[in-house]
Amino acid sequence: MWLLSLHKRLNRHQIKRRHIEIHSINEESTEFLYSQYFNRIHRIICIKKGPVEAEDLAQKVFVKALEHESLFRNESSSFTWLYRITMNIIIDELRKGHIRKQMEQFSLESSLLTMDFTNHVEMKIDLSSALKRFNELDREIITLRFFIDCSFEEIASIVGMRKSAVKNRLYRALGKLRTELLDWGGAKPMSTGEWISLVNLLEDESNVARNRTVTEEIFGELKANLDRITDHFRPLSTKINIEIYPDLETFHTQTGKPNGPDWYIAMLSNDGKTIKMVSPLNPGPQHSYQSVTKAVLSLFATAVALQLNKNIPQWLRSGIGHYEANHPWGDLRTEVRSDLEQGIIPKLAELNGDWGDFTDRKGHMYSFTIVEYIVAVYGYKALRALIQNSDAYTDIFACSETEFEHKWKDYLTLKYA
Repeated sequence: MWLLSLHKRLNRHQIKRRHIEIHSINEESTEFLYSQYFNRIHRIICIKKGPVEAEDLAQKVFVKALEHESLFRNESSSFTWLYRITMNIIIDELRKGHIRKQMEQFSLESSLLTMDFTNHVEMKIDLSSALKRFNELDREIITLRFFIDCSFEEIASIVGMRKSAVKNRLYRALGKLRTELLDWGGAKPMSTGEWISLVNLLEDESNVARNRTVTEEIFGELKANLDRITDHFRPLSTKINIEIYPDLETFHTQTGKPNGPDWYIAMLSNDGKTIKMVSPLNPGPQHSYQSVTKAVLSLFATAVALQLNKNIPQWLRSGIGHYEANHPWGDLRTEVRSDLEQGIIPKLAELNGDWGDFTDRKGHMYSFTIVEYIVAVYGYKALRALIQNSDAYTDIFACSETEFEHKWKDYLTLKYA
């Protein structure tokens, strides 16, 4: 456990001087903070002053957090609080002359830049020189978003701006950066199309025009929602491939389910990289053009979320997609009210088994309401934390899984009954 590791790093004099009472600390919540944020804090220190002493200074941040735990009143996010402690420690080190280099040298190695930033502009060069041309605020926003993986909410809290203002400032800065990169050899920035590979398969040559229209409309729907979905989870780091099949029979055959049910119109591969779908022009008896398009947007949102963690429960995987696409399936109010009266609302464990059982228990509909409840009550930060650790109910929601289920059912009663 990391607390014991910190304890070993401090001698008795340090422990006495800092008044650290290890046994009085809420170890569960503190270890959760450490596991969630240590890598990001370490990366901030590497960016601000280089890798030398970064490990020790990152440990020092969490020591300070332990010392001043009582001062944290949830007026900001945990990460924002840790970020401020980090910056204060770096400034203190500068004042003491422990760091000779100036802050924000951006001396990260090119490989790190390629991995964490240039996926967004398809460049494989060291961006230090380009970033130096920005003012301090724009540099900070770009760094927090793409190097530290901060949400817009976290950035807004750190820099003291509204979320909308942060977004506008970031997009203007990225436009300037693209211009700078184009000036350096004419490299082409990545477009939405380079994140999404969308193709009609086995298409009828006599129907090319209509198929092309379908492709363009699906691409337009995904493009219109790309920024919103990646803001909720994380920027894309892997291209997502979408394959459109001309009819249900072909789709079922190509996905290994030749006798699949009529409601089965789209699927996402286990690795989250490929979506296969039936053409909206031939959706079958149980779907429409619009419902097929919604289904693809749902799977696309799931694919984005799975970049955080591919091993998540079936209900969470499905619920994220349906919620982001605003595609709940069924008449929510009528069906939820009826199931509440009969006492047959499923448990989370019952929504994480066989796909047939999941469907029979109205898993698509109920998974939508679970994610809806999480976002409404706890926010996207809690949803991202659950994706990263789907067993951490106590750390994320301050209750057990059973208690969480009861609270969710209370929410269903209030909203839908």
